[in-house]
Amino acid sequence: MPQETALYVGLTVHQNMEFYAKLFDIKNEEFKEKEKDLLKFVDLYDWRNELVQNLSGGMKHRASLACTLIHKPPLLFLDEPTVGIDPELRVSFWDYFNKLKHEGITILITTHYMDEARRCDRVGFMNRGKLIAESTPGELLAKAGTDSLEDAFIEFSRKEAKNEAL
Repeated sequence: MPQETALYVGLTVHQNMEFYAKLFDIKNEEFKEKEKDLLKFVDLYDWRNELVQNLSGGMKHRASLACTLIHKPPLLFLDEPTVGIDPELRVSFWDYFNKLKHEGITILITTHYMDEARRCDRVGFMNRGKLIAESTPGELLAKAGTDSLEDAFIEFSRKEAKNEAL
């Protein structure tokens, strides 16, 4: 799921989901059940017949996530999945991501929200296109000597800048 909405704005939410389901050869009965569950999950069930162009940015983002999940991929790439999402729905998303993880789905998430990164099993800090640290959130905090992933990122960034200066 890209950060920018990858939906057809001239189609309804339902039509977009139907399009993605057909790409993955999901049969009609299975699609109907998955669509209903996913649209309820992203809180768009009542908007399923609305043109995407009429949705707010956050609603488009939620519709994009529903389309991404329609085929339950074994490896899921999510770029900033909670941008523009209200706090209550953000918690719901993370609960769902944990459910998918326990079902054996590998999830790779990019985020600038360090409180969200802390929910991940492993975190990689990138600065200027370079991986500067990677480990569990707890190990990164310990190595940086802080209790904040934001402060840990800054610490690793400063160390990297010093190494580049040498």
